[in-house]
Amino acid sequence: MRTIYKYILCMLFGTIAISQHSCTDLNETIYSTIATEQYTFSAKDAASLFSPVYSSLRDVYWGWNGYCDIQDESSDLWCTPYRVGIGWGDLYVAMHKHQFNSEIGHIWTIWNGAYSGINACNKLLANDGVKSSQTAVSQLRGYRALYYYVLFDVFRNIPLDTTFNHPAGWLPEQSKPQETWDFITSELTSIKGKCGPDNGMGQINDYTTNMLLAKMYLNHNAWFNDFSDNSWYGKAIDEVNEVVKASKFSLATSYSDCFKEDISKCSEIIFGIPFAEKYASGNYYANKWISSAGRAAFNFNGWATGGSTVLPQFLDTYDKDDARYTSCWTLGQQYSASTGEALMSEGSPVSYTKEIHSIDNPGCYPLEGGRLINPSWWIQRRNRTRCRQLGDSCSPARF
Repeated sequence: MRTIYKYILCMLFGTIAISQHSCTDLNETIYSTIATEQYTFSAKDAASLFSPVYSSLRDVYWGWNGYCDIQDESSDLWCTPYRVGIGWGDLYVAMHKHQFNSEIGHIWTIWNGAYSGINACNKLLANDGVKSSQTAVSQLRGYRALYYYVLFDVFRNIPLDTTFNHPAGWLPEQSKPQETWDFITSELTSIKGKCGPDNGMGQINDYTTNMLLAKMYLNHNAWFNDFSDNSWYGKAIDEVNEVVKASKFSLATSYSDCFKEDISKCSEIIFGIPFAEKYASGNYYANKWISSAGRAAFNFNGWATGGSTVLPQFLDTYDKDDARYTSCWTLGQQYSASTGEALMSEGSPVSYTKEIHSIDNPGCYPLEGGRLINPSWWIQRRNRTRCRQLGDSCSPARF
């Protein structure tokens, strides 16, 4: 019985001690938010908090129907035609022919992705903990300016939103192009030299700011359809010269170095968007360009559509000695990366032709048109098979 009483007394005294401690120690550890009065914001915090900023940028540039598509599909470089017996075409044909309409999915992708990124930047810039770091603030303003650059380039007339907290019932209003242009250039000018010279892959640095300003100045006259003042071109050159004078970047030894799976060590890269499998996904060009029957040429096991093709007129613009021709495009008979044997499909050679019927009347047959190749596959292929003559496809690719 005495043992039981002693046990109860010990429990009682322990409870009292805990109660006294919990009543006097009112400090708490906050995990969900940054308590700015107790905390000093660090670069490590930026890396974790900036993830919505990074992910939106991937969606804008390389999401399905992203910025890269809308820029190239509407150009004289390549197209995604109707494929006889396969499909494709539709919105891609309309975009290539500049028949823009609300049904083109690229418009939604860029608009939604860019404003998601802008909203993420505005939210972080409103955080007192983030405000304590000039570098973090400068980088966020740089990312926001980049998003607005993309929107301005594609749409021109856009809402300009720079705050996170809005009153009830608030709706965005469209800003005049000049106002948006002034905002972007002012933001970039204000943060010059404040983002850091070397921040690693996917992180804006001082030279990214220079290059964005150069793009703003270079395109000014075309954007506003006013060619009366050529001083903007000189300002673009000034920004580029700042990058050159830094002596941090140089032309890569090989043209294809910029387009490899790992570009973190490439001397040409000023600002790269990480798409490595361990970080993210989203680069679908391999799927869009390679035909299903041609996948074995690169030991590629992913889904393939064989939709896009380079325009033969563009191929004709290459100088006959320009090595970039063979560093970008594959034409002619395709060979197995494993055995070196010629690839066949339903008894016919898997051979890409240079010429194509048309983009939509009736379109192209499955193997018509030269294809863009992923350079990381080329490295794998080069180690397994011998190179063949031009036209038989043994080239690294360019994106």
